[in-house]
Parts: sequence; C-alpha cells; structure tokens
Amino acid sequence: MVTIKSFELETKRDSLIKISDNVSKVIEDSNIKNGIVVVEADHSTASILMVASYGKEVLEDVVKEM
Repeated sequence: MVTIKSFELETKRDSLIKISDNVSKVIEDSNIKNGIVVVEADHSTASILMVASYGKEVLEDVVKEM
C-alpha cells in the first residue's frame, strides 16, 4: 500500500520549522502500522534536517551557519 499526503508550511528566510507533529499526524491518519516514511521538500532552496536529539545550542548553531 502506498499513501501520499502533503502539507504546506509558511516559512521565513533562514528559519527552522519542526515538522515532526505534521509527519506523525499523516502517519496516524494513514492507519499504516509498518513501513517507510519519505519526507521531501519540493523547493530548490528548502532542505530537511533530521536531528534525533538536540538542545537549544544545536539549533542556534544551525541557524548561525545558514
């Protein structure tokens, strides 16, 4: 089974947006219990950063380097 869902975000330049809740909601609504999730940023200047565990300092460093 393949499920494709999308959501839009309003962003500002040099910003970080946590999308974990959005992705979790899509997974929950799909009722799929096992599988693979693919997250894609469909814009040439967007990127996805996955950080398993972070503190405020890590996010500040990422923004500083952008």
